[in-house]
Amino acid sequence: MADVFCNNCGHKNPLGSNFCSSCGAVLETHTPDSTTITFHPTLPSDPIDDDVSVPLDDLPDSGVLVVKRGPKAGSRFPLDHDVTTAGRHPDSDIFLDDVT
Repeated sequence: MADVFCNNCGHKNPLGSNFCSSCGAVLETHTPDSTTITFHPTLPSDPIDDDVSVPLDDLPDSGVLVVKRGPKAGSRFPLDHDVTTAGRHPDSDIFLDDVT
């Protein structure tokens, strides 16, 4: 019998579980009727639409952390250091104080 691992906390759950018994997160299940999509890279000879082309000088020099859920949803934090810590500890570089 196979186990299902939680994508949130990594806990091993029995097959058929809908929620993680450790953290309560919804467990992703893959059904045989799922669809696989294959993407093909754009070849240099293909035309590029003006609305998606961006000059290299306009691109940011670093990544950005975007909050997806919670009271700070949509907030953006630049990842402009070699190491950036994010969490609920006050000493984190990005302090996520959304505990209710």
